[in-house]
Amino acid sequence: MGKMKIGSAGSLEVVQSPAVVTSTVVPVRQVVEQVVEIPKPVTKEVVVEIPKPVYKIVEVEEKVQKPKIKVEEVQQVVIKPVFTIKQETIILDQLQRKLSESVELASNKLQMLNAQAVEQTLGNEEVRNEVTALKGQLKILKVGIIVSVVSSVVAALASILG
Repeated sequence: MGKMKIGSAGSLEVVQSPAVVTSTVVPVRQVVEQVVEIPKPVTKEVVVEIPKPVYKIVEVEEKVQKPKIKVEEVQQVVIKPVFTIKQETIILDQLQRKLSESVELASNKLQMLNAQAVEQTLGNEEVRNEVTALKGQLKILKVGIIVSVVSSVVAALASILG
């Protein structure tokens, strides 16, 4: 049936074993059915009576009657305030005072802004005058530089020629 190797690494001997025939026994089971009757549970109805609670009167208050409520409609009168001429004049005077204060604050701020604008204008005029003076000095320097360059060229020519 199977082959097996026996031996060391150098020599190989092959041994063959004879085939073995085996037989297996399969047991057969026989099923026997038996009918068994299971008794049903016995139930009985039992009536249990629960006693009702018993109340004991401890204290009795006097009999309370329902109060009688009488409802009458009350007429409402709306009173509108009437301003007199004196009250209106007082309110107008207060408004005039607040308006005068607001105008005074606004005029003070306007005067401050005007003063700042005048200072800036004077500063601008000074800067313009300085720029004009510097332009004049620049023209004089340009003329001086041109004269010195021309005189040095003439001097150089005179030394070369003569």
